[in-house]
Amino acid sequence: MHGDEARRVAEALVQWTADHPGQPVSPMQIMRDVLGREPELVDQAEEERQRTAVPPPKTIGPFTLSWLPAAKLYSVGFTTTEGQTLAAVLSQDEVAKLAPMFDHVTEHLMRDETPRIDVRAACVDLIGRDPFEDVG
Repeated sequence: MHGDEARRVAEALVQWTADHPGQPVSPMQIMRDVLGREPELVDQAEEERQRTAVPPPKTIGPFTLSWLPAAKLYSVGFTTTEGQTLAAVLSQDEVAKLAPMFDHVTEHLMRDETPRIDVRAACVDLIGRDPFEDVG
């Protein structure tokens, strides 16, 4: 997979994970669905390499961050106060720029307080866009 294909597959994986929380995902099926073809041997070898190299997701309050090494992107899940799970794909740079928001949430959680933050507005302020706008 290259560039745009990897990004499309990563976005589909994020959306599938948000739509089916806790259920095992089949990356090969996602690749078939997104690419409209059988994954090539090089795709399969890359997927196998990723599976062994992918760190576990990191949870920060209502956020779950998962590293997608083939695409060099993060899958970010966010659970709203209404219980809705939103998903987005962010670059490493964007995740780094969101550190103040993650720090704010962590500080409140450490004091056993519910963090009150407009995540969408914070994203616009920190990275210049709402990565969740197309998903909810």
